[in-house]
Amino acid sequence: MLGDWAVLNETEYREILMEVAVRSGLYDWLRDGVLESAFYAWQSEAMTRVVEALCQVGLVNYLPGTGYRWMGETPNPQVIFKWDQVRRWLSLAKRVNSNSLSVDDWNQAAHTLRLQSTAQSLVEWLIDIINPAPGSLWLDIGGGSDIWAQRLCQAGARAVVAEKPEVAAGIAEHPGVSCWAGDVFRNLPQGPFDGVTMIRFIDDWEPGMISALLTRVEKITKPNSRIFIVGYFMDRARYGALFDVNVMLNTDKGRCYKVQDLLDEAERAGYRRVSEHQADFDSYTAMGLQALGSQIFAM
Repeated sequence: MLGDWAVLNETEYREILMEVAVRSGLYDWLRDGVLESAFYAWQSEAMTRVVEALCQVGLVNYLPGTGYRWMGETPNPQVIFKWDQVRRWLSLAKRVNSNSLSVDDWNQAAHTLRLQSTAQSLVEWLIDIINPAPGSLWLDIGGGSDIWAQRLCQAGARAVVAEKPEVAAGIAEHPGVSCWAGDVFRNLPQGPFDGVTMIRFIDDWEPGMISALLTRVEKITKPNSRIFIVGYFMDRARYGALFDVNVMLNTDKGRCYKVQDLLDEAERAGYRRVSEHQADFDSYTAMGLQALGSQIFAM
């Protein structure tokens, strides 16, 4: 299973990566093998992330200390042609109207529907992990459709959803749930909160922004509060590298973090990992954090 982020199947992603390798010259470069030292001398960030995905789908092999070599099948000209034609067809709208076209509303609607399709399994899994205390107040950063916030309230807690204004405007009011509109990297709602969740959120943002956000979160939470960061991690998700390329194409500076990347960000903000949970229905990981000075609770 690729994960609920995927809109294509594994074969299609594999074919597209093959086309990218041929079109960009990576295939010719990797066909006879590339020494690790040469690769790191010539790499770009995009190249590194694509090569990681090529390794993950079995087209490229990496031997530590040696280098990278194309180990998959020889690219099929018909496959390369097919995806080149798809690219040309997708440029047709620009020919019809040479002005810049926007599909942001459609994309947002599709994004919301995609997340809702797996939301029920996700929130039931999380409610068992978190087990919120009755009457506790939670902040859900990037809460989107507020499905998780509603589930918290059904469990007897209260919730504040923090979202950017254009998303917050579409969130309906529910008993026990309130909405705060703004930029969480500049400001946060007043607490104090018993806990904070960031679900399918951090991969949109670059390192440094996460530690800065956690630093501000610490100021609006109670002592011993719990922070849960939920998402795909490169070294936990089955297709983390493929998801990472997807993030690169859809955000300015986002990425699929490795667990240690997140822990480094958390440590800079004064937090430590106190729990880790892996979903059995998808590749989601829930990372539980607490401030360094907090008493550690079993979760």
